[in-house]
Amino acid sequence: MSRDASLTPAVRAEAESDGPGAMTFLDHLEELRRRLLVAVVSVFIFAGVGYHFAPTVFGMAMGRMPQNADQVDIGSELRGFIYRWVGGNESVHASGTPLEAPSSPEMSPLELAQAALDSLLARAFAGDSTAQREVAGAITALVDAERVAVSDPSTAEPAGHKAELIVTSPAGAVITKLKIAAFVGVVLSTPVIFYQMWMFVMPGLLKNERRIVLLLVAPTTIFFALGVYFSFLILPLITAFFSSVAADLGTEQRWIADDYLSFVLKMLLVGGCSFQLPVVSYGLASVGLIGPQTLRRHRRIAVVVILIFAAAFTPPDPLSMLFMGMPLMVLYEISILVAAFARRKAEES
Repeated sequence: MSRDASLTPAVRAEAESDGPGAMTFLDHLEELRRRLLVAVVSVFIFAGVGYHFAPTVFGMAMGRMPQNADQVDIGSELRGFIYRWVGGNESVHASGTPLEAPSSPEMSPLELAQAALDSLLARAFAGDSTAQREVAGAITALVDAERVAVSDPSTAEPAGHKAELIVTSPAGAVITKLKIAAFVGVVLSTPVIFYQMWMFVMPGLLKNERRIVLLLVAPTTIFFALGVYFSFLILPLITAFFSSVAADLGTEQRWIADDYLSFVLKMLLVGGCSFQLPVVSYGLASVGLIGPQTLRRHRRIAVVVILIFAAAFTPPDPLSMLFMGMPLMVLYEISILVAAFARRKAEES
């Protein structure tokens, strides 16, 4: 079935014209109702799939939790770096004592990765351009080392370092499964949701703008998936940060399953939405609403907005804000390049 076969006569008439004007207000409301209905049905269908695979998804979420003392020490190292960055002089160990510089010749791969990242971050913020380029690789190496540590039974620690999840109400497990189902339904339905969104907007655009909209359907979905995946990768560092704080207090770490899952899903969704920045910039630049000069001129304002966004949609700690704000700043710089490319293509056509 062709794309036009799903359109109402009024929508088809407007789509075939060289601009908006053929549809009445009620026609727009009817088209909106139809698009929303398709999106909601898609979410419900995929939510059924998500409910079936809820234990698997929940297991993946649990894998982002700190499982041993080495992983808790990752959070301690990150806290120590943040404290030094804001003016302190000491790193803090999970026990609450200052950390000494690693000196043992028999350091584990995880300890080596921690030490390398700490050193690179300190050099990067001191202005070392070489270290700034190597930070991303060091973070990847640290996450890989942490993943190996999780899978190694010999690194298992008694309670106190290993965080555990609990359910605090009779219906807690059911609510948790429903949340997982809803999240999976939304994520798997993103191609349908974005397609319906763009198709609703398209009849009100000019012919050259409609071509741009069609080009944005696939990138919107791809960048959303990349954002979710990025957030999934950095979750162990954030949870290790929180776990190290609890270890300082000497408390047993028993996290409420529903709260932890809400935190994970929120981080994943915010990451997916954040990665839409280059796509939005391309679309707006293609139709002439913004340009690279505008984005460069308002860079300082954008940084403030990004920090406010990161603070509003992440837990109240500097590490989560840093991990969310830094990628957004990088995406903003990428958006400037994307906007320049889009404007150049628009002028050529």
